[in-house]
Amino acid sequence: MSEPLKILMLEDNPYDADLVHDLLKKALRPFIFLVVTDKHSYLQSLDEFQPHLVLCDYTLPQFNGKEALEILRSHSTHIPFILITATASDEFGAEIIKSGADDYILKDRPARLPAAIQAAVKQRKAQLEKQKAEEETRLSEENYRSLLERISDGFVAFDKYFRYTYLNSRAGTLIRRHPTSLLGENVWKEFPDVVGSATYSSLVKAMEEQRYNCIIDYYAPLDIWLESHIYPSPEGLSVFMRDITARKKAEALLRDMEQTILSQKIEEQKKITRAIIHAQEKERNRIGQELHDNINQILASIKLFLQLAADKNKKTKELIREPMDLIDTSIREIRILSGQNVTPLKNVDLREMIEMLLDQVSANTDMKTEFTYKVPDNYINDDLKVNIYRITQELVYNSLKHSGAKNLFISVVGDSEKIDIRIGDDGSGFDMTNKRTGIGISNVINRVESFNGTVFIDSSPGNGCTIQCEFRMGSIE
Repeated sequence: MSEPLKILMLEDNPYDADLVHDLLKKALRPFIFLVVTDKHSYLQSLDEFQPHLVLCDYTLPQFNGKEALEILRSHSTHIPFILITATASDEFGAEIIKSGADDYILKDRPARLPAAIQAAVKQRKAQLEKQKAEEETRLSEENYRSLLERISDGFVAFDKYFRYTYLNSRAGTLIRRHPTSLLGENVWKEFPDVVGSATYSSLVKAMEEQRYNCIIDYYAPLDIWLESHIYPSPEGLSVFMRDITARKKAEALLRDMEQTILSQKIEEQKKITRAIIHAQEKERNRIGQELHDNINQILASIKLFLQLAADKNKKTKELIREPMDLIDTSIREIRILSGQNVTPLKNVDLREMIEMLLDQVSANTDMKTEFTYKVPDNYINDDLKVNIYRITQELVYNSLKHSGAKNLFISVVGDSEKIDIRIGDDGSGFDMTNKRTGIGISNVINRVESFNGTVFIDSSPGNGCTIQCEFRMGSIE
């Protein structure tokens, strides 16, 4: 809620003061009304009451309205003053307004007083705000000029033809030129190496589009990184330049350190993954060995006891024929499963393991297989051999399950620098843009990456699938 308007009236006639008060009560917002009759009370009220507006009768016993106006103006220039007089000529009105009064009202025409008060208050408020704005602008300009000489940033001003009009001392230090030697000179002439750079484009663009621009650029001749804030106007450009060379070098160093740490973390993770894979192989071997040596022996014992029972009773022999066949089937399946899980962990013969895998494929399916192996055996350590075998096994089983292929080829070729594995078929293929839901390919990728390898997949609907896995020998510890 705004403060009530405080009106101070200088009037020695109580009747006239009451008339004014009653008139204002009907026309104005809430206000506080104080009446004084002499000079002493008037002076005291200016300090204590601090009015927003002064109304004054022109004729007073001790002094007149003109003197009251002079007193008010010496006290404050922004408090409105309205003279209330019995009679006044046009010359008198012009003179009193010229002396600093905001308006004058004739006593026999008081109806205009509320409107005159509102207009005077509004006008004085506007003047006060304007004065404050002008003062703030003046102080701002003074501070700005002082700031340009004290700021740590370099400051450069160009005209619209890119000629220097001002440089502070910091700018001279940054570009290693004395500021006064550049005044009036064209920047592109003085620094031709800048032409065509990102800084050049930003300065020209800011001037053409009349829009603020910011550019961070490296200037090789001075081995300096500058962050430039460009403020355009139709008359030219104002550019604040900051030397960020130390920051950029620190950022580059930090990036290198972060990359080194990240690479170390990735390598550690790959080592952990390889250790997990090795542990999984050991566990597979244990389970496969358990199936072969224990479970199959139990099944063989069951079969033996059933056979003994059948030899004693012909009827029993007929009853157990089908269970005996199921036991034989179980033993064969366990042997196959054991063979899939059991791999040697030392002195691994990769060629033999893949050939055995393909023999199983040929024995159990109509798929034709082709296998090429050209790798000196001592180039691959046992862990990598087992990993390549598991990758091959996964992809072969995927092809059998999903591709409907008639032909399958496997190629393992390498030397002391790299090992290249290609596994492909002529099956149904798949759309590589579709999201994969299976885990087979994901397992392959995880295995390859754990040995710092790369995977390339080439497939499309109806055109089969070829997967290439490449291992750089120098990247495998």
